[in-house]
Amino acid sequence: MPSELAHINDSAWEQLAAAADYPEASFRYVSLCSVDAASRPQARMVVLRRADVAQRLLEIHTDVRSAKWHELSANPQATAPPAATHEADGKAHFGVVTFRTEVLDWFQLRRQNNRRACFAYGANGRLASSQWVNP
Repeated sequence: MPSELAHINDSAWEQLAAAADYPEASFRYVSLCSVDAASRPQARMVVLRRADVAQRLLEIHTDVRSAKWHELSANPQATAPPAATHEADGKAHFGVVTFRTEVLDWFQLRRQNNRRACFAYGANGRLASSQWVNP
């Protein structure tokens, strides 16, 4: 793997891990997309609560009564179905959604020569492949 791609991969995960701990971080708020019961795409902003760099896990918290929880639970095609329900601090409707990242699509927008790379990970979280998409 070219060293620039390795650096980009490492940097992206460092930024995700930092975002989970720092409310003002750029990657703290991420877009979560799912499909509802009528097969319509649904997108919403969620707060990144944890990033496990070694295992390539991302975690958000949500109310288990929410549409996103039901959409991810019901859709077997979902990339990241809810992993567990927990009661925290007496919050009976508290849910944790844990995503195991299979592919990271990284991009950098510029005035000219935008850059994009894709990273794929194995079940163990290790980087399996990387490649430039653009240029």
